[in-house]
Amino acid sequence: MLKTKFPAVRKLRIAEQRVRCGLSQEDLAIRLGLNQEILSYYETGQRDIPVSTLYAIAVQLGIHPRDLFPEDEAIG
Repeated sequence: MLKTKFPAVRKLRIAEQRVRCGLSQEDLAIRLGLNQEILSYYETGQRDIPVSTLYAIAVQLGIHPRDLFPEDEAIG
């Protein structure tokens, strides 16, 4: 079965990449059409993140989705 969400236990680098791109949490949330609180949950690993949202974050940050994963967990 194809997974549609990444478990919250994964420590993604969303906040790190967002700050590197000079965006506030609120700025990125607006670009994604998300509530800022939801983005905060994704950044802190308190909620599972849909694959489509992970991809949208990467697009908004101008990076490859694998750049959101820790280097030791990077995927293809």
